[in-house]
Amino acid sequence: MIRSLITLALALLSTCLASAETLEEMLARVNQRYQLPAMAAIAFRGGEVLEQACTGIRCQGKPGAVTLDDRFHLGSLTKSMTSSLAALLIEEKRFSWDDSLEKVLGKTIPALHKDYRNVTLRQLCEHRGGMPAHQNDELWKELWRRSLTHDAAQNRLWYVSELLKRPPTQPVGTYEYSNSGYMAAGLMLETVTQQSWETLMREQLFVPLKMQHSGFGPAATPADPLAQPWPHIDGKPIEPSLQADNPAALGPAGTVHASIGDLARYGQWHLRAGEKKEVPALTPASFALLHQSRYFLKNQGGYALGWSEVPRPWAQGNAWNHHGTNTMNYAVIWLAPNKNLGFAVVTNEGKRNANQATDEICAWFVKKYASGK
Repeated sequence: MIRSLITLALALLSTCLASAETLEEMLARVNQRYQLPAMAAIAFRGGEVLEQACTGIRCQGKPGAVTLDDRFHLGSLTKSMTSSLAALLIEEKRFSWDDSLEKVLGKTIPALHKDYRNVTLRQLCEHRGGMPAHQNDELWKELWRRSLTHDAAQNRLWYVSELLKRPPTQPVGTYEYSNSGYMAAGLMLETVTQQSWETLMREQLFVPLKMQHSGFGPAATPADPLAQPWPHIDGKPIEPSLQADNPAALGPAGTVHASIGDLARYGQWHLRAGEKKEVPALTPASFALLHQSRYFLKNQGGYALGWSEVPRPWAQGNAWNHHGTNTMNYAVIWLAPNKNLGFAVVTNEGKRNANQATDEICAWFVKKYASGK
């Protein structure tokens, strides 16, 4: 009996200590357990940052602790940014979600395959445009070779043109997660505006949202290699180079990097969903289109425009979510509109259970800020 009471007391003490654990302590514990180089995390409600912290080092085996201003690669979290950019341009009456590949790219790609002609911008951003999932084929290898001599926009045009000359890899309207579909969407934006996707992102999103610690490709550069986090694969650091990310042409599908604070500012903009006038300005109707899947399945969810819309009890309804990785970094963001709550976690490791480690931090945020409220 006494032993049972002691065991119960120790369990209660452990629970109390766990509940009192700070985000910084939690991050350090999870980071050490999974042997990750570094992690950063943030929770926010409306315009308020509830808490943020970071832990670890920029490069395994080298000195230099990460800071809250350090830039982490976001991978496919970029997709919702590309869809948001499209929505901004659509509200400027530049074109519409229903504009087709033939209408926008027909003159640029005269050999456009007939089955792609009526594919719309919206279908591309929903992963229902018939374009292939990632394939490590000769075309992809040639894109790598061209990255040495051509800029991102030139290579995007070349790569998407070559894909669109071929027949779709699945029937148009069928869901197939596709980076190349977002590359094609980005090319449509570039064709309409005559500006590169990178320029549009800076001018339309980064600057208005004051995302001052955001950019494209590897965060660390050869000019100042230890000033930013290096990517890692199973603990092995990848030196700043072209190989530290996917080819830059993939941009609209997943090359943005950002500080954890910048990522939160982007998430807060989506949580506000046009409820107040601000820059960049989007109407509530446009945000609703970005967030709500046309193919939502009860108890499962669906893919909207750069966001997965998924039912979650803790969110008191549907939440918006996305994970991102270039196999060398990992990032996740969750937004719960009915709770006016969001959180994000990033790491500069793409393997070593980086997904499980970031999900543990997300679960900790849920328990702390969403449970029972």
